[in-house]
Amino acid sequence: MTTKVTQVKPLRNSEYEKDHFILNRWILRGAGLWAPETKSKIIKIGFNCYAVIVFLFVNLFFTPTEFVSIKDTYKNLNALIKNLSFALTHLLGAIKVLFWYYRNKELRRIMNILESEELHYESKDDFQPAEIFRKAKRTGMKYTFTFYMMAHVTVSSSYIPPIVTTFTNPNYIENEQGNLTFYQPLPYFSWIPFSIDTPKSYLYALAYQMGPMYSYAYSIVGMDTLFMNILNLTGAHMSVLKGAFRSIRGRCVEKMEKMKLLSKDEKSNKDLLDNMMRNEYKRSVKHIQTIFA
Repeated sequence: MTTKVTQVKPLRNSEYEKDHFILNRWILRGAGLWAPETKSKIIKIGFNCYAVIVFLFVNLFFTPTEFVSIKDTYKNLNALIKNLSFALTHLLGAIKVLFWYYRNKELRRIMNILESEELHYESKDDFQPAEIFRKAKRTGMKYTFTFYMMAHVTVSSSYIPPIVTTFTNPNYIENEQGNLTFYQPLPYFSWIPFSIDTPKSYLYALAYQMGPMYSYAYSIVGMDTLFMNILNLTGAHMSVLKGAFRSIRGRCVEKMEKMKLLSKDEKSNKDLLDNMMRNEYKRSVKHIQTIFA
């Protein structure tokens, strides 16, 4: 007599953390790269206008102006190195933005897969998959926030001193005619489309230059930490898979007990357990294939 083996749908763990990429989304919104999830047409239109302005002004227009300023710094090695360092860094930031526009659907697909409930397992003794993902999320958010704040501190520390100096102790130099002319260098090298020979125009130049600098910070940090968190969450999946394979039998037995599938027929119990374990093996192998597909 053949025993009919019932296939059991795996139980889901309700304690799993959600939205591991929440900080990345907010940072990328600052760079005009991730539209807000809203039904409001006004917000959508406003964000689209903001994204177009940022892309055209910051990445397509302002970035080349940093290379234009090389004509003013090539005679001074220290100034030239600083000029090229920031210009190349921001060029790479613009390239990352272009990469996002071309490949964001693929990145979103990877993010959705890594957060899929289909890849969740039940806890068993020292195998606590929900806690593994919870730690991964905390680690990712901690480092993302740290990089974000460091970028803000770097840009702000470059602009706050000259702003304060302009208000409290503006610098004037005497020209050949004996007249005093305002002169104060900008924090970074870039072509400015107007003269900055007065404190007021200098403040305008700071604001003109500061906007793109913060935008670069958002796009560079947002993209770098996004890739970091994708790798971080992938590593968490590997840790979960290791525990999942190790605990297959114990989890299957526990599920049989909870679902009251045990009977007095030992052969029936063994057949059911073998079938459940086989399904769990297949699920874990599919998990591996999904992560590395």
